Amino acid sequence: FGSNPPLYACLDGKIFTSGLQEGRGKFLIISHGPYYDLIDRLGNRVSGYTMFTVYAHLNTITRTRGFVKRGEQIALANNTGRSTGPHLHFEVGVAQPGQFKSINKTPRTDPVVFFNSIFHPNGKWNKKKGKT
Repeated sequence: FGSNPPLYACLDGKIFTSGLQEGRGKFLIISHGPYYDLIDRLGNRVSGYTMFTVYAHLNTITRTRGFVKRGEQIALANNTGRSTGPHLHFEVGVAQPGQFKSINKTPRTDPVVFFNSIFHPNGKWNKKKGKT
């Protein structure tokens, strides 16, 4: 895994929260919605959901607030929290509008679903004003 490899945002989004938890160690959560519509490999479009990505067991968090662009460095990986070796714990959470309670209660989905999907910006993100 290497020594503290850099981690990058998988999509444009806004830093939702970051911190330290016993299990996750140092973590960062980015909100990616409702800025994108998801188009799966069969052409089905899913709109209106808020997607969150969770990056955990981090060594250093290099971005703690504001908007990030896809590919922008956000952290360095390592081995914090309840972990037996250096790795990245990556989660994707999806919430319907008005259904978000907390990241711990947000339904998780298999990140592999997104590997062959297209994320189409839907125009709901105004970076300059920071509004959706």
